[in-house]
Amino acid sequence: MTMPDSTPQATPQGMPGATTDELLVSLTEAAAVFRRLGDDRNLALVAANLANVHQSLSRYDEALASYDEGAVALSRLGDEHSLAKIAVNRSGVYLSLSRYEEALDSYAEAAAVFSRPGEGESRARTAIQRSGVYRSLLWYEEAIARLP
Repeated sequence: MTMPDSTPQATPQGMPGATTDELLVSLTEAAAVFRRLGDDRNLALVAANLANVHQSLSRYDEALASYDEGAVALSRLGDEHSLAKIAVNRSGVYLSLSRYEEALDSYAEAAAVFSRPGEGESRARTAIQRSGVYRSLLWYEEAIARLP
């Protein structure tokens, strides 16, 4: 017998002990409010949280759609750093789907932003994660070459 998605989860502020279903409903409602208000900053934040929940439930299409909505909002704000973070998160979804080329493309998109001065930690984390894709493909020399 399959249990419904109602197990307690670690949740964002204000929702300790909420079930997954309650969290999804709350995030979806919040996204609708921020969309209606034209509040791109909070819409992007909620969309990313919604994507993370979908990803944790292996609902990859929904995760990608939520990351895409967050990316559109961040593009309107011109927030390249946060867009790069979404690209990294999207890469994880592609990796889960064995869509390696798309994962590498997303990591490359993030790396372009994280190559700027002051982005050393993000650049290093992205390089390590990108090497994981090469490792998954058994491209060990490429994985080693891509490490910081």
